[in-house]
Amino acid sequence: MNKFEVSVIIPVYNAEKFIERAIESGLSQPEVKEIILIEDGSPDHAFEICSSWSKKNDRVKLYRHTNGENRGAGASRNLGIDKASCDFISFLDADDFYLKNRFVKTKEVFSLNKKVEAVYECIGTNFYSQAAKVNFKKLNRSNLTTLKPGIRSENVFEELLVGRSGWIHLNGFTVKRNSILNKIYFDESLLQAQDTDWLRRVAEKCCLKEGEVTKPIAMRGIHQENRILNKRRASLYRHQLYSKWFNKMISSNWPKSINRRFYFEYCKHFYTGTESKYYRRFLVIIKFVTKLIQKPIIIRKLI
Repeated sequence: MNKFEVSVIIPVYNAEKFIERAIESGLSQPEVKEIILIEDGSPDHAFEICSSWSKKNDRVKLYRHTNGENRGAGASRNLGIDKASCDFISFLDADDFYLKNRFVKTKEVFSLNKKVEAVYECIGTNFYSQAAKVNFKKLNRSNLTTLKPGIRSENVFEELLVGRSGWIHLNGFTVKRNSILNKIYFDESLLQAQDTDWLRRVAEKCCLKEGEVTKPIAMRGIHQENRILNKRRASLYRHQLYSKWFNKMISSNWPKSINRRFYFEYCKHFYTGTESKYYRRFLVIIKFVTKLIQKPIIIRKLI
């Protein structure tokens, strides 16, 4: 393969406490040719910190939206994709950081199979406070974000759509620039879960292959300001995401086996907070049947 060089895109907002560690972790990787900082109108001193780094290190490039506007993480990543110059693109959140040898397995996977367009890998969790750790544990999430080992490339989209085999985090994702440039961008209309939506769309169109999926190659920072800890808001945004993909199921020609799995998860999602599992199952069945009555086309999609 051609020389393996990576553009790392980091959207920056209110991250003055963390951004330097993120930058340093990227610069420590020999495969990283450039770090693209998209400063998103932060009210803190993040812009000054980013500006300082861009002046003292040629590998660090700094961009802002028009008039220094705050456009959100999705729009910032989209701008980063357009500005990237390397053949490979990876991502890093401003409050996260890469571990040593982040791209060693990534490079190996790409070199062994020319058809692979993206590689996904495992990330870990770094808690910035005990309170953040306690609140994160209440969500019943694993400290590792990854897909289970051994998923065939042709099945990755289905597993991401259904969500029963784990998840991919952007920190552990590397994609060929030509596979997404002018084709697959982040949906800026989504208020949250833009990354989940984008990863599904990439998996639907591209060939994904696992890299290191059993131990972390990057760390996700959890602190009290993380949006993930706001359960009510996260539930609202998940509903927006599920509604988008329900409509996509109706308009797409997915195999009926995928439609059935997703439709069940779609119905179940609305009642994940219901305390009694029996009552929850009853509500899911009611939702399942009601939606079939409202939209008879679903029946043709499932059977």
